[in-house]
Amino acid sequence: MKPRIFHIWDFPDTTRVKLKDQEIFLRKLALKEGSLVSLSQKIGLPKHAVTSWIRYDLFIPLIELKKLVHHFNLDKEEIEMRILAYKGANTSNSIINPQLPIKESPEIFEIITHLIGDGCVNKNGIPMYVNSNMALRKNFTQLLQIFGEIPINEYQMKHNGCYTITCSKIIPDFLRKIYNLNFYSCSASLPEEIFYLPKEFQIGVLRAIIDDEGTIKDSRITISMKNMKIISQLRDLVQKVFGENSVGKISSTKDGCYLFGINARELKNVSSNILLIHPKKKEQILCCLERQKSKLRLNKTIRKREILELLKTKSYLSYDLSNVLLINTSNVNIYLKELQNESLITNLKEGYGFRSCRRQS
Repeated sequence: MKPRIFHIWDFPDTTRVKLKDQEIFLRKLALKEGSLVSLSQKIGLPKHAVTSWIRYDLFIPLIELKKLVHHFNLDKEEIEMRILAYKGANTSNSIINPQLPIKESPEIFEIITHLIGDGCVNKNGIPMYVNSNMALRKNFTQLLQIFGEIPINEYQMKHNGCYTITCSKIIPDFLRKIYNLNFYSCSASLPEEIFYLPKEFQIGVLRAIIDDEGTIKDSRITISMKNMKIISQLRDLVQKVFGENSVGKISSTKDGCYLFGINARELKNVSSNILLIHPKKKEQILCCLERQKSKLRLNKTIRKREILELLKTKSYLSYDLSNVLLINTSNVNIYLKELQNESLITNLKEGYGFRSCRRQS
């Protein structure tokens, strides 16, 4: 399937547009009908509608612009080139210097995936992307620029410290119309087109979902969500890109999540094809790859001694010890349990890790 081209005429009819020299354009059409009132009535509007567009410098509803184009047999390409800005209905923020027409691209599918992953579209139709990581928020903002210059609102939520990005509601309106989407977390799904587009589109979706919803542990990438449909689609997508044997089976957790893992032997292949944005996850993958390359096999006594020396300097989570020592987290946990039983280390409260009972001075 070849990527498509989307013109302004493919946008929802609720779209509003602002044209270059809009008043001159409308008055020229009105001359052909005799007056602005006649022009309004010709396309089935109240008699002062076109006059209001001029007097109050309003955006023209796309559905009415289509009527004008049809009635006067205007050149659609020429009209599209005159568009200075467009927006959704009512108080939607406008997109200026629009990139029209829009070419179907991996960025579009990354935006969709982020809105399904760490984002949403609220009951007022406003798209929201929530993430504590600055690099991911910056990346999401850059992705949106494929539509044009989009005003972005960013604010920090008091209850959890995460930042939320909001932008024009025309974005999800357009995506819904083109791909027949909904963005409800429990019933959303990826567009079926993703399975028939070039590989770079599929890579974009996988990058976005791993950045948002992936965890990297012991050389495995695990993707977990509460939406079984999307998890199934993502697993199929990984198999399409990396092969049938690249993933494990889908399983479920007690809290209602569904998950699958990308096999450890595929980590190098995945990391070279999917260039993650999340800095911590990029670092985790590098640690996992180093662990895979490491041929050093030390006995339990030496490993426990290494852990003890590290814990004398500061507290560590078992996962961090795993990355430093290049050994699996499961083995680290065994050593930590034994050191606890020997009263050499203590387990701090949840989330704060372990520390030695004999700290260095």
